[in-house]
Amino acid sequence: MPSTPTRKQLARDERIEIISQLKDGNTLLQIARNIGRTATSRKGRGRHPKLSEDRLTGVIGWIRTGFDNRCKSVDQIVAELNLSVCRETLQRRSRLGA
Repeated sequence: MPSTPTRKQLARDERIEIISQLKDGNTLLQIARNIGRTATSRKGRGRHPKLSEDRLTGVIGWIRTGFDNRCKSVDQIVAELNLSVCRETLQRRSRLGA
């Protein structure tokens, strides 16, 4: 367990400000913008993909452009396109097979 809180607690003045803005009829999103905080404390989940959707679409399009490209192995595709991923990653993301 970390010794410090994982998120910053609201200060007394911020809590008072939130209560007064709620009484004025502001939404939680408006209040969050006004005090410079996020509306929720949700954290981003999961790891970012090594191969973006745009890049993957480009790779698949390149493979489909010609017969020679379709006959290449996954290792040859990774080498020719200078992809910064291993062959297993490309196979998983594109479902090219084994």
